[in-house]
Amino acid sequence: MAKAVYLNDKKFLKALDLEPFKEQYIKITVLNFVTEQPLVSLEGKCTSGSCNLNGSSNVRRTASCSVAVDFNGIYRFGYSTAEQYHNVTEINNLISINKKVQLEIGFTNTLQELDEWDAYKKYDTIWFPLGVYVIKAASVSKNNGGVNISLTLNDKMALLNGDVGGTIPAATVFSESELFNATGTSKTTEKILIKDIIRKVVMEFGGELAENIIITDIPDEINKVMKWVGKEDIYLVEGNGKTQLSFNEINGADKKTLYTFGQDIGYMREPFVYPGTLECSAGEAVTAVLDKIKNALGNYEYFYDLEGHFVFQEIKNYLNTAPTGTLLDLDKSDFEMLTNFSVSEYRFDAESAALLTAISSSPQFPNIKNDFVIWGTTKTTTGADKPIRYHLAFQDKPTPGQVNYFALVYTDYRGLQAVMPLVAGENYQEVKPTTESDRTKYYYDSSTKYIYHWDDERECFRVYPDYEICYLQSVDWRTELYYQGLYAEDKTFAKQPYSAELNSEWTKIVDVKATSLGTHNGFPLYADGFRTTDTTGYEYWLELLEGTKFRIEDIGRRTKVISDKAVNCIFPVKIPEYAYINADGDTAEDREMIAKNQDYIQVSEKIFNNLVLGGGQFSAFEKVKELLYAHTNYNESISITCVPIYYLEPNTRITVCDNDVGVNGDYLIKSISLPLTPNGTSSISAAKIVEKTF
Repeated sequence: MAKAVYLNDKKFLKALDLEPFKEQYIKITVLNFVTEQPLVSLEGKCTSGSCNLNGSSNVRRTASCSVAVDFNGIYRFGYSTAEQYHNVTEINNLISINKKVQLEIGFTNTLQELDEWDAYKKYDTIWFPLGVYVIKAASVSKNNGGVNISLTLNDKMALLNGDVGGTIPAATVFSESELFNATGTSKTTEKILIKDIIRKVVMEFGGELAENIIITDIPDEINKVMKWVGKEDIYLVEGNGKTQLSFNEINGADKKTLYTFGQDIGYMREPFVYPGTLECSAGEAVTAVLDKIKNALGNYEYFYDLEGHFVFQEIKNYLNTAPTGTLLDLDKSDFEMLTNFSVSEYRFDAESAALLTAISSSPQFPNIKNDFVIWGTTKTTTGADKPIRYHLAFQDKPTPGQVNYFALVYTDYRGLQAVMPLVAGENYQEVKPTTESDRTKYYYDSSTKYIYHWDDERECFRVYPDYEICYLQSVDWRTELYYQGLYAEDKTFAKQPYSAELNSEWTKIVDVKATSLGTHNGFPLYADGFRTTDTTGYEYWLELLEGTKFRIEDIGRRTKVISDKAVNCIFPVKIPEYAYINADGDTAEDREMIAKNQDYIQVSEKIFNNLVLGGGQFSAFEKVKELLYAHTNYNESISITCVPIYYLEPNTRITVCDNDVGVNGDYLIKSISLPLTPNGTSSISAAKIVEKTF
């Protein structure tokens, strides 16, 4: 059924909502079960009933209603007696198991006489569709006033979830098919496209018409991440008017990037098929198949819309999900996630105050967090698991470079620089030690510039030439925090929450003697610097965000710790935006790439055979952005009781402004309960839309 034009006119619909007096009708259109062609419309007075919409369920709509119908209505359907109404078990009855129904609520068009709405003058009744349903149960009663039909209805998902249909009769593999040769003597296995699997199961097991299936955001082909598994390292060489993979550096190129075994190196154009085998057991429902596909794809949903179309689509949630700055120099904006919903569909404001009968708000204070620790696991070169950690907190950063820290710097057993602060009288003296000297201290002989410390194994004060007494100046604020932790008088975790992790991890990332700055007080002065700006191998990171409204300084430390095995790197790994084609293979794929304007590189068969499926990278940075979005708002939900608004849908945006309860902003409708009687009220549950994370 074509959508009426007035349903797209928000101003007209709002004006109709604000009309003080309304005459309401209900229409039940009986549909052929298979073709869904209208058979007859029963219009009457709804004596009771409701329609419930749930945006988080695959079954979006359920309804129940009792409608008083004039006896004469039966004759229009071709029966000679009204008694046929009572036999709902009769297959040829008007209401029976082989029918579907469409619900609509209508109002007398009280705006007909106004010139402003002259375009809708021809509509005596304004009808609002409420969906297409399968009859789960039906009953009929009769009294002196006429015939009363009572229906229990579910939307057409009942045909896929096993309630009415959609049960798989035998164990079935859906992800592939077997093809025999012309003589039937041999067979091959062919993977089936994901969109074809969806279409096939909905049609074959759910009985849905092909024209009623809408699948979006699932392409026929995708770029699959490929990694290099060759025994030799290889270069991605860009420049000299050519981009290629080469075992040699190639002098004069603009850019050369080395890739070693196991590194993601680019993409390959492949059919978009289900990863692995998709199968279900006998007795499972079609929705089990759809759920497995949805979970494999990630951010997707499926449901039946108002017109009875099956929809499978991606949920459009966020923008700017990648950092905009250098990974080593991020700020608050790099962690913000903007919601990507459409404009507000409806406003509950001062103009529409008469429509509201009650409103309540429930902010959740415990949902607020300002200290996030993500633990993951990465693989070492030997294949062993190794923990990785990302720590982000809402706290002001210390200012680096203002203090020159006096320290003893040495090389530990891993060959990395480490630091011990020198404190006169406590652990350091500028004098050559004697046999009577304190064995816990370090001693410096200024005449020889030797550093002494007690050696338990040799039982004497030993000269340590690998140690150096110097001053250290911080460049990075994390290094400053590291030095402050080392020098803190009270090194308890409560007052120095980052000391333990920085002491353990930070000197693996920075060299505290990276740059010589001359001397200070007669000793060398050094500044820190990153050992490498390639973040691929980082196993730890600390980030403090300034300018947030939930700072630790203001509300205390509220920690969220996540251990997720899926997190296997600290920062996102940048993959070259090239697809690889076997130059010695079929050129049809080559031509297809060119037609699609896909950046690609032709490689030899030797190189091509050393490219295998890669990917699987999920960074702690991406995970922390998810946590920030979830835990930097009050997870505020509101409940509204109002005059029924029959054209609102779940998962649409509304604006609510009520200063009395502090409800101001945009909200996403989660569920709606609509009355089908003229004197009922509607209940709306909605969640606050957070435009930015903090």
